[in-house]
Amino acid sequence: MCFERIAIVGANVRHVALSATRAGFRVWAFDGFLDRDLLAMCEQAFDFEDMGTALTRADALVKEGVCDCLLVASGIETHPIPGGVRMPLNPPLDAIRRAADKCGLFWVLSELDIPTPELLTPQHAHYPAVVKPRFGAGGRDVTVVYSDEQLRRAMRAIASTGAEPIVQQLVEGVRISASVVATRDGAKTVCLNEQLCGEPFLHAPHLRYCGNISPISCHRQRRIERLAELVCEELGLLGSCGVDFVVGDEPWVIEVNPRFQGSLDTVEEALGVSIFRAHVDAILGREIKLATSRSGVWARGIYHTPVDVVVGDEPFFDEGLKSGTLRDVPRVGTHMPEGEPLVSLMAHGSSREQAMRRLMELSAHVDALVGFI
Repeated sequence: MCFERIAIVGANVRHVALSATRAGFRVWAFDGFLDRDLLAMCEQAFDFEDMGTALTRADALVKEGVCDCLLVASGIETHPIPGGVRMPLNPPLDAIRRAADKCGLFWVLSELDIPTPELLTPQHAHYPAVVKPRFGAGGRDVTVVYSDEQLRRAMRAIASTGAEPIVQQLVEGVRISASVVATRDGAKTVCLNEQLCGEPFLHAPHLRYCGNISPISCHRQRRIERLAELVCEELGLLGSCGVDFVVGDEPWVIEVNPRFQGSLDTVEEALGVSIFRAHVDAILGREIKLATSRSGVWARGIYHTPVDVVVGDEPFFDEGLKSGTLRDVPRVGTHMPEGEPLVSLMAHGSSREQAMRRLMELSAHVDALVGFI
């Protein structure tokens, strides 16, 4: 099978499209942001609209012979798939949904005797506890609660969005993600990453995912890597997937991401490879070739605008696109409401401290640009 022209569908696919085009694939994108760098790298880019419409339109490109196949980058966990739509470069749909279901995942991990936060009932919750959607990613609508009243409010807020709320035990520690490539012969952890969540200098809401640092070494590293591999194998996942941990005295599995992860940018910079190419090879049963890591540490920060802003024609954005320090750069005239992701910042250093310092310098520059002092 030859898949070189690919329609990629998702609410935010820029990082996946970049990985694909770097590996020589041609990309048609269905995306919710249509940022400047995405438009520059794709053959064509279309507004995402909604999952059903995007899948139908992408499938039409395949049937018309414009594209060889379509790939869904995120969001199919809870959406029905229109009849006749084929996704040959995605893992099996039942495996995706098993991995994304946080209730079901709890029982899978419990059967394997893998530490994971206890699933609580509202009637028997103990505090502090975490309330989150049963399906979801990126820390959206995740709240730490300390009382019955806060619990009820958080559950009502999630239910008002149409999602099902669940309650879990709160565990403390360092947030780490394992980037995994899974084949039919087994899974391999290719990189460990520190997750950035709710960082004040990026103006991200509490617990909201806002970037990562790659690669890292950490306490119980080999156990984390092996647990990630075991979980992906047990769930029957294929291709690129990730496992999120909180690491204290021991690693706790928090959730599984059966999709390309937000850490893709820094993982690829750290390893010097295309994870998209490895994903395709894994899905198609080919040999996977992953290069050794490069020197230094990479950090990505997702800057959430602290004020309402209309994006202007700023030289800073042009220079950042050329130098690689900015990604997900919005089009001129785009209105971004307060609290929403505005742009991704990329920094490299010889150490974690140096990479983070450079990330903070970039964030301070954007602060000045949007008028936040």
